[in-house]
Amino acid sequence: MGMSKKRKDKYGISRATIYRWKKQFRESR
Repeated sequence: MGMSKKRKDKYGISRATIYRWKKQFRESR
């Protein structure tokens, strides 16, 4: 899906990273 251009969120983190954090956070709980 648009990996050639890494777009960063206003927070400075790529959406893929946030998605992974959410997955880990759910497993952690």
